[in-house]
Amino acid sequence: MSEAKLTLQRFEEAIPSETQLAAGDQITLQPISWDELTKPPDSKKALLENRVLEEDQGMLMFGPAGCGKSVLGFQMCACWSCGMSGVHIAPQKPLRIVVLQTEDSENDLREYCDGILSQKIFTTEKIALLKQNLLVMEPVPGGSPDYLRELLLDAAQRFKPNLISLNPLLAFCSADYTRELGTVLYQVIDPIIKRYHIGFLGVIHTTKPIYRDTSGFGAYDYQYLAAGDARTANWPRFSIQLDPVATNPVVTACLRITKRWQRLRWLNEHGEPTHERYIKHSSSGKIWWEDASQEEADSARGTEDAKKILEILPSPSESGIIREEVRIRAKNELAIGKGKTDDWLKIGVHNGFVDRYAQKKLSRIEKPHCFVASMNNSSLRFSAPFSKSVEKRRERSKKVGDSSRPFFSFLSALVARERRDETKTAQKSFFLGAFLGRITE
Repeated sequence: MSEAKLTLQRFEEAIPSETQLAAGDQITLQPISWDELTKPPDSKKALLENRVLEEDQGMLMFGPAGCGKSVLGFQMCACWSCGMSGVHIAPQKPLRIVVLQTEDSENDLREYCDGILSQKIFTTEKIALLKQNLLVMEPVPGGSPDYLRELLLDAAQRFKPNLISLNPLLAFCSADYTRELGTVLYQVIDPIIKRYHIGFLGVIHTTKPIYRDTSGFGAYDYQYLAAGDARTANWPRFSIQLDPVATNPVVTACLRITKRWQRLRWLNEHGEPTHERYIKHSSSGKIWWEDASQEEADSARGTEDAKKILEILPSPSESGIIREEVRIRAKNELAIGKGKTDDWLKIGVHNGFVDRYAQKKLSRIEKPHCFVASMNNSSLRFSAPFSKSVEKRRERSKKVGDSSRPFFSFLSALVARERRDETKTAQKSFFLGAFLGRITE
């Protein structure tokens, strides 16, 4: 690592100090001429197709730990370095890329190369171009933001890449990443990529826990699942999410573009614009990602079959469980989050294979609902006595407040009788009216 370290003089020359910036003599703002602004857009600075990423800009890829982000990031860089599309994202030209990472050993990297370069698209000519353009550095230790600044400066100055890939970015947050990550992006990485006119690919994780309600998410909401604060969503020009959805027989994941997805012009099986594609771990035994077929994609979506919720719900003969307990069981036994759990419960209640009933109200606090497998579910077979408890629950849920009806019916009849009986004294009528008024308050 001695070769990677910069002298203090080089460091200070590369990034002006706060004192220098405060003096104002290091800053020279330069307006863009209107002759330049009125020209049509061009691809001179583009790194990825349709200017989805240009020089001086960064992108982030995020997902849960252990799902294959490192392999996917390495695979994309390998493809881009020889001018080929990586997971349906094409480079504007063959890119010179420096790969920095803290996690993978040399043997891990050998496995990646063995799997990725075994694909037929990597011809002899492409592999030769890859070896020329893809510079894989030795694993580096994590450290402080200042140490990251030194690494990036050394990579930018010595190797003059088009793109620097860093995995994982959180390894260089020495304090609370929720606050520090945004600072690293804007105050460490951004000045360097703008100074040397290069691009940046950072790999980060989702937060813990990863299970959160995404049932109402739109195409632009997923970018906020990445670790860090709102700056993590704001800083990158382009963002990718790797979202595992199935593990049998191999890991299948949804590759989701969470920012600037319209520029890629992906189409789904119906020919409609989409920001999602399905990819899977190779079934060949080697390590690399490949496209999931339409049937495999449908099967992956099929793992979201709402009837799986029946595996964790009590049978109709048992007492129901509240929503919070259903969520805990779903997380531990089905590995799904509360958003998907709630969706499955709604579908189950709507389609009749889940029963929902209200608990008996013991106080003024709002009573929670309980859930249980329904007798109406054709996929379950229960004996006849089980239906009695279900019917009782249904009756209780429908008769909220019914216990007070006989009393008020009696009072109404009594009032009507008093009105018909003109012989009753005004005092008795007044007393009854006062009594009714106190009851109804």
